[in-house]
Amino acid sequence: RDRLIKDDFLNPGDSNGWAHTGGYFGLGGFNESAIAFCRRAIKLDADNSLAWFNLAVTFSVLGKSPEAVDAYQTAIKTDPNYEAAWLNLAVEYLQQNKPLEAINPLRHTIRLNPQDLKSHLYLGIAFLNADRPKEAIVEFDAALSIDPRSVETWENKTLALKQIGDEVGARKCFEEAVRLKSVN
Repeated sequence: RDRLIKDDFLNPGDSNGWAHTGGYFGLGGFNESAIAFCRRAIKLDADNSLAWFNLAVTFSVLGKSPEAVDAYQTAIKTDPNYEAAWLNLAVEYLQQNKPLEAINPLRHTIRLNPQDLKSHLYLGIAFLNADRPKEAIVEFDAALSIDPRSVETWENKTLALKQIGDEVGARKCFEEAVRLKSVN
């Protein structure tokens, strides 16, 4: 870390540089360094949404879910259109088995990018886990309209159809998932 600063690779007052470097350290698995770089970026600019986002990702990797949620929420406060922060916040809630909390962030992500397959898929999963299978099916159908080769979407739609008692539809979805797996 000191060498990066000494060699003028990283400007000590550049919040974005610290945030980017924190993200790179996080990708490399150097989580404590990633946290330190992101915190330095935040100290320089408390509204640096990238620093908050990278800090949240690192906390999530470390299993520090409450800290990750707080950091994602702060990234969103500093940039309400930060699509990845909305999506990752929802995923964090899903990992905590809080599907109802995941619904609104996913709806917001879809408003920002209606063609995002993952957002529709995860919203379907949130509805499925919240025992709202009919709403889940709507989202799985939206995801399949974006990518009809999404095996994960077909598998989850199978579960939703079973939940509402549509065994024929569930069988067709299951068969399509198996077919797609064999082709890929």
